[in-house]
Amino acid sequence: MVRVYKRKTEKGRWDEDEVQKALQEICDKNLSTRQAAFKYQIPHTTLLSRIHRGINYKVINKGRYKPVLNAKMEEELKLHVIYLEKVFYGLCVTDLRRLAFEFAEINGISHPFNKTRRMAGKDWCNGFMKRQGDLSIRRPEATSLARVTGFSKESINRFFDLLKQLMDKHKFSADKIFNCDETGISTVQKPRKIIAERGRKQVGRITSLERSRNITMLACVSALGTFIPPFLVYPRVRMNPQLLTGSMNGTVAYANPPGWMDSSLFLKFIEHLVNCVHPTKDNPILLILDGHASH
Repeated sequence: MVRVYKRKTEKGRWDEDEVQKALQEICDKNLSTRQAAFKYQIPHTTLLSRIHRGINYKVINKGRYKPVLNAKMEEELKLHVIYLEKVFYGLCVTDLRRLAFEFAEINGISHPFNKTRRMAGKDWCNGFMKRQGDLSIRRPEATSLARVTGFSKESINRFFDLLKQLMDKHKFSADKIFNCDETGISTVQKPRKIIAERGRKQVGRITSLERSRNITMLACVSALGTFIPPFLVYPRVRMNPQLLTGSMNGTVAYANPPGWMDSSLFLKFIEHLVNCVHPTKDNPILLILDGHASH
C-alpha cells in the first residue's frame, strides 16, 4: 500500500501542530508510532527522529521498554551533577553510573543495572546524556583547594576597587596592562573527563598538591595580546643551558630543586619583565597577578 503524506509547509517542514498532536498520542500510548504516522499522514521516520532527539522525553522510551528513572528523577540527577561540577567536585562517567545505581537502590526502583559492579550500564549512561541535552563530557582544569576557598565576593570586590583606583590615576592603555600567571608541567595529576553543563567556558576539579617532577612556567601577556618570552623554573640544583635548546628567543630559565617559584625567583622575573617592556617612572605599566606567597 502506498501512503500519501500531507504537503510540507512553505518552509519545507511538516505542520508542527500535526507533529505535536501525533507525539502527544504516542506519549499517551493511544497510538503506536506507525499508527500515529498513518493517522496524521506524517512519515514514520520523522516521528522517530523527533522522539530520539529528545523533543518529548516521555516518548523516548516506548513499547515494552520503560525508563528506569522517570523524567522528574532524571532532572533531579542532572541538577545534582551540575551542582557538583560547579563546586569543583565533578563526576566522571563511571561516577554517574554508580550514582544512578545508588539512586535506584535507595528509592526502591526496579532496575536492570549490574548488581555485582553496582553501577548502571553504558547504554543507560549514553541515553541519559542524550536526553539531557545540556550536559557534555569535558576535560577539567586542575584547581587547588586553596584557590577555590580564596575565591569570595569580598576578595573580588577588593580587587576591582583597587584596579579602578589605579586605572583612574594612570589611565593605562591596553599595551601597558599585563597579566602574569604560573603553570606547572607535570607528569601526573591529569584529571579525567567529567560531566558538566554544556556551554561552560571553564571547568575545574579539585586535585591534591602531590606532584611528580614539575617544571614551572611563568607567562605574561598584555591586554593588547602581546607577550614577553617565557620564564621557566627547572627542578634542578644547577641550570644547564642546553635545556633551552630550541626555545623561543629571549626565554630565560633558572634552577630550583622543588621546581616551584619562590620570592627570589619572582624578583628575577620582574627583572626579566623590565628588560622586555622597559617601563619608566613617567611611563609605568600595570602588572596583575594572584596572591601567591612567592609574589
